[in-house]
Amino acid sequence: MIHLRPSMALLLVGLGLALFPACRRAATGAAGQNEKLDPPLRRMVAERPDSIVGIFVRTVAAPTPEQREALTRAGLAIGSAVGDVVTGRARARAAPRIAALDFVRYLELARTVPAH
Repeated sequence: MIHLRPSMALLLVGLGLALFPACRRAATGAAGQNEKLDPPLRRMVAERPDSIVGIFVRTVAAPTPEQREALTRAGLAIGSAVGDVVTGRARARAAPRIAALDFVRYLELARTVPAH
């Protein structure tokens, strides 16, 4: 049995916790991309991949022109961009491709809001 001082044990546990998310992302691949999709969008990708849907894309910062071009190449027809939020339309099956972009933080299916 290995005996560690409490401070060394805490350091090792902390290091393991710090590395876990990076290891998990590397191991999950496509599954990690799906984690960037909100549940309704995930369902749409699985059940109706050819549907054209409205999507809100949250990015890590306001997208550069190159990043906007990457979104377009991934299948998003950009509607507007304000700060770190980009709106657009795409086929549902394009959502995982958009999520795979490293500057994309999260994708959300746009919802219709009823008029009052």
